[in-house]
Amino acid sequence: LGPWSRAVLNLSRADGPPGIRQLVFEEVFAEVTIAPPTDGAWELRGMVADGRDTWDFVGERTGVGLAAQLRLPAALSSEITLEQQRVERVGFSGFRQSYQDLHATLAVTRGGWGTLGLTLTRTTDPVDRPSDLFGEPTAPSALFAGVSLASRVGRSHEVELFAGRRRGGRACISGTCYEVQSLEGAELRVTSRL
Repeated sequence: LGPWSRAVLNLSRADGPPGIRQLVFEEVFAEVTIAPPTDGAWELRGMVADGRDTWDFVGERTGVGLAAQLRLPAALSSEITLEQQRVERVGFSGFRQSYQDLHATLAVTRGGWGTLGLTLTRTTDPVDRPSDLFGEPTAPSALFAGVSLASRVGRSHEVELFAGRRRGGRACISGTCYEVQSLEGAELRVTSRL
């Protein structure tokens, strides 16, 4: 796209084994990045995604997001990310349920030290909303907020501290998916590479 911009387009599809219901994951993802070619003092990114994941009973998922990064003196940088996702859950009997997620992250990084981040997620997903003893939602949405602090310790270790309320679910990075456990409290994670 030129020296000031670059684009990514990803088309993904995976079919599960034949069975009672068709298992399909499909996603179209596009991202455009704009940044000055010389000093890299700032960067703006915009993304859109559309897909479905019948393994997780998601008939339709659309998302949009914006991110801005600013590189500051003294090896400091800051980044803000805003995302919106709309999901339609589809059950066996044709049952349909829609919800929306709003997500914001603010992070400050100092090279050689680590990253301090604040994450907010608001969802109208009935699975995550507060409910009474009979399972009836008592609020129109749920809010998840957390603070994280991450740093490398030496060449082989990473330490991350999270405190707050985290929404559970599947997370995928570079084609590898794993389950993130819900959390209300604090978590200390140490990763060592030998």
